[in-house]
Amino acid sequence: MRRRRSPGRTWQLCQSVDLGGTNLLITAGSGAEKVTASDLTTDSTELSGDAAFSNIEIGNDAGTLTKGGVQGPKGVFSQQADTVRIANLRQTNYATTAGVFKLPGLKLRFSDSGC
Repeated sequence: MRRRRSPGRTWQLCQSVDLGGTNLLITAGSGAEKVTASDLTTDSTELSGDAAFSNIEIGNDAGTLTKGGVQGPKGVFSQQADTVRIANLRQTNYATTAGVFKLPGLKLRFSDSGC
């Protein structure tokens, strides 16, 4: 599933990458300045939360996406929107790209557990 979102803002970011016995833990946005992204695209296998989309298009062929100048593989399901707001977001991505991804207070560390 390919999603395109722009612009995006989140209050805090916690991302974990399972490295087989340990996790790379990435956190940001816990201070006054929040995490923001523009022209954000995620390649997701799972996404949950409380969402509100503006001008959403669901079920497009990823090869025909028009927002943000990003296209995916032909024949793959996608959706795109002008904006999205998702509270309590949990997602499983295999790729994330953004035109600008601001991560104030970024911390990278190894942990026994994920987010």
